[in-house]
Amino acid sequence: MGTGFKNYSNYQLIRSLGVSAHPVQIIQRTSQKNPQKKDVWFLKELESAQEAQIECMTGEIYRYLLGPYQPKIRVRDANTVVSASVNFLSFRELLEKEGNKNNNFIYDKYKKAFQENLDSFMMVMISSIFFEENDLSDNNYGLVVLSGDGNAREFGGFVKIDHGQSFNSLRISEASRNAGVFDVKKKMLGHANIKYFPPVSPRPARDRRVKSDRCTMGLMSNRKYLLSHAFLNTIVTDFLDGRITKDYIQNLQYQPSACPFYDSRLLSLFDYAKDPGPYLLMEYFKYLAIARLIFTSLSALYHIAKNASDIEKVPRVWVDVQKKLIESREHLVSEMKKDPDFLLFCHSQENHIKNLINKSWGEMVQGSERYAGFAGNAFDAGTMNEFSGPGGEYDKDSFIKQTEEYLGSLQKFIEDYPWSTGWGGGKSVVLGGRNKKVPGHVAQMVEVLDLYRKCGLVRLIRSAGDMVDMIEKANASTSSTRKKSTTEAYQALHTTVQAYAMNLKSSGLSRAAIVRIHPGLGAFL
Repeated sequence: MGTGFKNYSNYQLIRSLGVSAHPVQIIQRTSQKNPQKKDVWFLKELESAQEAQIECMTGEIYRYLLGPYQPKIRVRDANTVVSASVNFLSFRELLEKEGNKNNNFIYDKYKKAFQENLDSFMMVMISSIFFEENDLSDNNYGLVVLSGDGNAREFGGFVKIDHGQSFNSLRISEASRNAGVFDVKKKMLGHANIKYFPPVSPRPARDRRVKSDRCTMGLMSNRKYLLSHAFLNTIVTDFLDGRITKDYIQNLQYQPSACPFYDSRLLSLFDYAKDPGPYLLMEYFKYLAIARLIFTSLSALYHIAKNASDIEKVPRVWVDVQKKLIESREHLVSEMKKDPDFLLFCHSQENHIKNLINKSWGEMVQGSERYAGFAGNAFDAGTMNEFSGPGGEYDKDSFIKQTEEYLGSLQKFIEDYPWSTGWGGGKSVVLGGRNKKVPGHVAQMVEVLDLYRKCGLVRLIRSAGDMVDMIEKANASTSSTRKKSTTEAYQALHTTVQAYAMNLKSSGLSRAAIVRIHPGLGAFL
């Protein structure tokens, strides 16, 4: 029996559960470290060695990312996994389980802990996206119970269980390869229904919808897991805005079957009473989660994955996982280099990111002897330099002040300008606290500026780039019904783009840094 395989022949069966796709047995065995203690584990036999090994490998990487409360996972044999018991309250249990569902006291405690541990929520979200987790349902994540029972429960950070549908593109390929002529289930694995809770208006103070209220939709196309910058750039703010509808999901390039971003019931937990608000915090912790994935060295991820299991017994699975880790990480690195705000984040937060990675690695080694003896570095300084270096150009008071002032001047221009639209045209927006009808292009600009106001510095550069993009498109567009005053306004806004580009150049910002904000700025240099 190798490093990753554990002998559970001496376990005592407590009871069997049959509520999940794979029946689970709750088992008990004498603790190896403390013979007076009985450890409780969950034993689950999966359909394939691939699924079992992926659950174990990714589950242990989740434990590195989420911390020591995340349950240990081991493989008993090629197809069977055992997971340590963890006392946590899933989101589904909060809403549906007796003792919780009508208990406003517990709901409020859960909401407070949720808001205080938003960093671990975003770590669950971003890492599950990175690992192509297909089924992050409301029953598979939640807050750990640190102490107490009933109303005395005290909650900590987030944990995630059930990782067998991680790297789901590998599962789909494997199922298709092994499917028999009439094995429709395996052949349709890439077309599994999507489950979601659409946003409701007005947003309730406490959304009480349960699993039976969930909507489902089928897809004719194959499941997509394209982790693009475009997806990561907007998914958080669109979720908070309540935009994740059926049509929105259908147009995504990243489409798991179940994902918390599809669950608008969570929005009831985001009514922050004071600043900083959820937009700024979610964007910040999104970046922090991405950074921990990108700047953890591949050798460290390999070390966890290969020591989590016995790779000699499942060599093909290990090769597939290795390739997938390389592919996913390289793709994420490439996509995030497109984001100037993330570059700035990396430069300003480099030491914090490094300390978090080293702290997590230390906890991982301390918690499991199998991960000792790693000769490399958990923190990938080389990759960090690829981000921190370019980000340093933006981490200057002069650049930040120029860009803040530019966005402020655009806000003032749009608020003060006497916009006029034809009968039945335009769109109503709030400007200076009043409803006002403006042309469609201007309404989009107002939306960008409103998002910048909510997110602050963490979205500074993207907001400037988005405004340049919309101004250039508005100025280049034509319409037979457009008012002359609107054309004049677009021309005036166009001159501000030129002035902004020249000011950035005069302040010493390189052409590459300026064009990264928006390619159109290069025309004025």
